[in-house]
Amino acid sequence: MTLLIFLVVLLSSLPLYATPPSEPQLGVDTQSTQVNLSWNASETALGYELFYAPSPYTGEQSIDSINLEKQTSFSVQLWPGAAYFVALKSYNDSGFSQFSNIELIEISGISKSLPANIVMLPITGGTFTMGNNDLLGPQAGQAVEHQVTLSNYELSETEISNAQYVEFLNAAYADGLIEIKIGSSGADQGKTLIVGSSRSEYAERVLYELSGTRVMKDHDNADGDNDPFTGSIEPENPLNIAFIGFNSETEQFYVKDPHLLSDFNWLELSYYYNYGSQTHSLDKSLLLNDFDNWSELSGWSEDNPLAATQLPTYSQVVDFPVTFIRWWGARAFADYYDVKLPTEAQWEYAAKAGQNNFFYAVYDGSSVEDANWNSLTLNPALHHVREVKSGQTNPFGLYNLGGNVWEWMADNYQAYDNAAVTDPLVEVSGSSTRAWRGGSWNYHQATLESSGRYYDDEDRGNDHFGFRVAR
Repeated sequence: MTLLIFLVVLLSSLPLYATPPSEPQLGVDTQSTQVNLSWNASETALGYELFYAPSPYTGEQSIDSINLEKQTSFSVQLWPGAAYFVALKSYNDSGFSQFSNIELIEISGISKSLPANIVMLPITGGTFTMGNNDLLGPQAGQAVEHQVTLSNYELSETEISNAQYVEFLNAAYADGLIEIKIGSSGADQGKTLIVGSSRSEYAERVLYELSGTRVMKDHDNADGDNDPFTGSIEPENPLNIAFIGFNSETEQFYVKDPHLLSDFNWLELSYYYNYGSQTHSLDKSLLLNDFDNWSELSGWSEDNPLAATQLPTYSQVVDFPVTFIRWWGARAFADYYDVKLPTEAQWEYAAKAGQNNFFYAVYDGSSVEDANWNSLTLNPALHHVREVKSGQTNPFGLYNLGGNVWEWMADNYQAYDNAAVTDPLVEVSGSSTRAWRGGSWNYHQATLESSGRYYDDEDRGNDHFGFRVAR
């Protein structure tokens, strides 16, 4: 009896199968955005595991899996532009089989038309001297002269406006590609953010800050500690604010109206605290308000917000360049409409209008008075963005390449060498530093240089970050 019990226990502890099952053969059928997977059943398999990773493949850390148990088919709805590698393993008590055949699933993009009022202008390519060895700006040493040849391309006539970006946001929201979240860490703590959803290729990336307000710094460094986040603040113009809102009842993004109290309470928005002696710590012993300092707010009151005759009109604000844009916010817009962000080379060639004597990115290469920059060298600048179609166009018909807002580039930021290149796009694995070009309303004259180069982390974005698109 004891021997019998021993044999039963021994047998029950042995694997049901002595060896792992054979690998299945995977079949893929794609119909529009519906993907149907099927595979042959193995007699010795107890179940199947589906493995998938986005394309392009970025390493083992990007592989995920789904246990499908005894299923021999699986269907999933993907989104336009999605691309994944998929493979299957069968398993039993003895372990997993080898991988099945690996298949690439690609969902062709459903053509999305650019917002109707985005005009793409043709740029005839050519060879030009990129960079300038005699720049005045702080990045002068990063713009070594070298020869670049560009193919023909197109560039948007203007920077992307608030209205154009709202059109994108509503379409992307309807497609389930974006969502609204409250920031939970770092500089985004407590901010209202638009981020990529799990269905997007930019999941969890911040695109735009809905709660964006004017930059508050110790601009003049009166305390001498070289930390802009200690000491007394010199506030920027309250109009340097995010003009895009979200209506939770209609679930629609919209451009806010400066004259509507429901969108902006300018008195409340003018309150602030100075910083204390520790970086980023507020001195809450005295609440300040600079409402009376701004001529644009003159006449405004909570009882009669329409009395502020110097506020920009709603029709002006819809055509202001969208600001508070992170790099991923610009990239997501471009991807959605199957266009690109311009490369540094494309932007500089356009800024020079194909002519090497265009020192500044302005309509004639030299007259900076027409551009929107901090021409009075105030600290801080007291004005704000202007409409995307303002000032004079350069010879290619482009507005505001110099000034108004900084424009995000496609490239990671890297120092040049002097080698001749064709159609360069700088992409550095693991780098989150992206180039910007053109200066903005609150920066100095040197940033208007056609060859001037600047950069920031792709997760940054405030009241002077914007973009235009290329194709």
